[in-house]
Amino acid sequence: MKLVFEAQNSLEAHMILNLLEGAGLHGSINGELLQGAMGELPASGVVSVVVEDKDYWAAREVVVNWERQQVLDGLTGESASVGAGKLKNRFSAWLIGVLCGMTVMMAYFQTPVTNGGIDYNGDGRLDERWSFVDGRMIKTEMDSNFDGKIDSISRYDHKGLIKEADYDQNFDGVFETEFYFHNGSMIAQFSDTTGDGLMDLKVKLKHGVVETISFIDVETFKPIKIEYYDAFKLRSAEVDTDGDGVMDRLFEYDAIENVSREESISIY
Repeated sequence: MKLVFEAQNSLEAHMILNLLEGAGLHGSINGELLQGAMGELPASGVVSVVVEDKDYWAAREVVVNWERQQVLDGLTGESASVGAGKLKNRFSAWLIGVLCGMTVMMAYFQTPVTNGGIDYNGDGRLDERWSFVDGRMIKTEMDSNFDGKIDSISRYDHKGLIKEADYDQNFDGVFETEFYFHNGSMIAQFSDTTGDGLMDLKVKLKHGVVETISFIDVETFKPIKIEYYDAFKLRSAEVDTDGDGVMDRLFEYDAIENVSREESISIY
């Protein structure tokens, strides 16, 4: 995908996308949620329209013609009024839907937004920071407790989907938890719960839902307990009670996670 237009806001991005689709070209909008639907705020570098590589030059021609028309319309108030009237007639039905959606979204995004991030608590310092390369987001950094220190770092792939993240969940200045994603869905989590620098908790997920949680012996690097989940509920667990690296006890749980059955696991 190639960047073909950097918009001032979400509304302008949708107008350009509509023009491209009218010319038989297909594109998409990046960064719309980050801009927060704050229609009048500058969004250059945040909200952008991209197209397939093969359609780039055709799309650029559409955009250039549109930009040229804006300049011409600006030369005379009459021309600008006529152009605005035609544009309004063309997009009137579409605008109603967009504005309704923006109204709903603004309830969630009542925070100062800039090209570089968001200042959630209004202290003049960005609490969420965004990094871009060629108009594409590659990283976000977040100060969740507003102490001036970054508590989480998320990185994104060439499609704009999150691929990995590091978290300082206890705000001690150390990133003790790592998250990994596939096609935007979380697949694994590794955590150092004791602060010794070794990952002693491993979580495996499928489609973002927990499947297993493993508690690791940091001396043998083998699990001492594995919990199995089904639809967010603990279903069973295997435990290595004597620390020899072999699971020897099985526990099954009821709907409220009380032990319903217990048995030994035979290794033969």
